[in-house]
Amino acid sequence: MNKAFTLVELLVTIAIIAVLLSILIPAVQSARESARTVQCQNNLRQIGIATSSFETFNQHYPIGYYGPRPVQPASDTDSFQGMLPSILPHIEAGSVYSLPENTHWWFDEETWYNSQAKIRSFVCPSEPTQQTGTFVRLHTYRFYNSVRKRWEMYLPGWYYTEKLGKTNYVGCAGTYGKTDVSHWDRRIGIYYNRSKTRHSELIRGASNTLAIGETVGFGTIKHSWEGSGVLPTLGGLKKRAWHNFSSYHKNTYFVRADSSVVGLSTDMDNSLYLKLGQLR
Repeated sequence: MNKAFTLVELLVTIAIIAVLLSILIPAVQSARESARTVQCQNNLRQIGIATSSFETFNQHYPIGYYGPRPVQPASDTDSFQGMLPSILPHIEAGSVYSLPENTHWWFDEETWYNSQAKIRSFVCPSEPTQQTGTFVRLHTYRFYNSVRKRWEMYLPGWYYTEKLGKTNYVGCAGTYGKTDVSHWDRRIGIYYNRSKTRHSELIRGASNTLAIGETVGFGTIKHSWEGSGVLPTLGGLKKRAWHNFSSYHKNTYFVRADSSVVGLSTDMDNSLYLKLGQLR
C-alpha cells in the first residue's frame, strides 16, 4: 500500500528547502562577488604591468592626458586623449591605437571609430551593463571665483550620449592634478596633464605610490577609456561619484607603481590616502 505525503509533511519539506536556499543563495552570491573582485584586481595588475612596460621603453610613464599648456579651461588643438590608449600596444590591443594631432580626439575619424572598441580588461566585472552615455574628457584647472575672491580648482566632465568603449580604471593625478599653482602642484601624482613622470621621481617608492584606481562613473554615464585619463584624490573615498575614485566592491582597488594591487577602505584616514596618491 502506497503512503502519500500529508499536507503537514509537504509544508515541512518546503520549509526545509526554503531554509536551505536562504543559506545557499547568499553564499553563491558571495562566491561570485569574490571571483569578480579577484578579476578586477587582475585587470588592474595587468594595466600596471603595461604601464611599467611603457616606462621601460619610453623612460617615462604614459602621459596622463593631452590637455592644454599652460593649464587653462579649454583649447581647440589639444586632443584630451587619456592615458589608457598609450598602453594598448602593451596589452595586445595595438590595432585600436591612434594618436590624433591638433584636434580633439572625438573629432578625429579614426580615433572616434577606435574608441568604440570594448576592451574587457578595462572594465570591472561588477560593472552593470546598462549605459546611456560616456565621458569623453576630464580636465583639471584653476579658475578665479569672483564671489569667494579666491582661486579654486575646477574639474568639469564632458560626455556624449554615444555608448563608447568604457573603463572603470583611470590614472591617479595626486590631490589636485596639474594646476600651475606651485603650492597645489607639490601634491601632484604620477599621471596628470601632459605628464611624463619618470620612475626615479617616485620619491615615496613605487610600492607606496598609487598609480591607477577604480571609478564607477555617474549612474549609467560611464568613463571612456579613450578620453577619461585621470582623477584627483581630493574628493576622498567616502562618496561614490564620477569625479572620485570609487568601487562596486567593499574596498576601492588601486594598482601601485610597482604593479601590486591594494584595496583601500572608505573608512581609511583621508590624509594618508592623499599622501599615497602623491609623488613626494
